[in-house]
Amino acid sequence: MDKLFLMDLTELKFDQLNDNAYDVIIMSHIIEHLHNGDKVIEGILSKLKPNGLLYVEYPSVKSVNLPSMRETLNFFDDPTHCRLYDVKEIYNLMMKNKFSMFRCEIFKRSFILFDQF
Repeated sequence: MDKLFLMDLTELKFDQLNDNAYDVIIMSHIIEHLHNGDKVIEGILSKLKPNGLLYVEYPSVKSVNLPSMRETLNFFDDPTHCRLYDVKEIYNLMMKNKFSMFRCEIFKRSFILFDQF
């Protein structure tokens, strides 16, 4: 790692990051903590190099039905969770921005890998 970027993602200011600079961006368990996670995804897409990959992982809708107790995978067990995202919503957002789904797995969490087309 060459540099650490600290920023408030809810502000949607990504000026610290260069456009067309990254081969891969990993967003693992970030968007569920944001009311505007969809806008954050859109805001960082220009930071990927052509043919870059975006990895997004977040709790799936199925997680609301898991047993609830301390340190489990139930969405509502984490008080910092703000919003539940559906795979279709994220997929449509990415298609609108000229990305396609490369791979998707859904169980207790959703994991989606997108590439540009």
